[in-house]
Amino acid sequence: YLSNGAYSDLEIRCRDTSYAVHRIVLCSQVKFLENACNGAFKVCLEPVPNREAKDRIVDLSYDDPTAVRSMIQFAYTNDYSLDDDQSGKHALQHVDVYASAKYDIPSLGNLAKIKFKPILEKHWDADWVRDAVHGVYHSTYSSDRGLRDILVQAHRRRETLPHRRHG
Repeated sequence: YLSNGAYSDLEIRCRDTSYAVHRIVLCSQVKFLENACNGAFKVCLEPVPNREAKDRIVDLSYDDPTAVRSMIQFAYTNDYSLDDDQSGKHALQHVDVYASAKYDIPSLGNLAKIKFKPILEKHWDADWVRDAVHGVYHSTYSSDRGLRDILVQAHRRRETLPHRRHG
């Protein structure tokens, strides 16, 4: 039902993409969306009182589009996949997906950690690792040790940060 939107009763927007989803699937797993649909708070760019509750539209355009797509896919399948096969880009996308677990989806955050760790360990010397470190420390709360501990462990095993290659 996710692929064709049949019987959908909620729209999630993220920038130029719109997802026709089902409240029973998303709201039962994502407390944030349940609250948005019940009119408990605003989640759109234009200040329209109780827009989500009335129109059943939730605008997450401030979030990363890949993370939003992955969050929705996870709600339906308990997994998510990324489009391309570039390890560096994947690692950075897993960081974004992990950050989207801020919507009170701890199992999504755990899956993002599981997917992030082997990529980081395999490609520790890659140029993108510094971007991943920056992403982790700027997209999560300081009290959130999830990806931070993975970075620290990887660093301790190698006792060095990756160097930028010039050329």
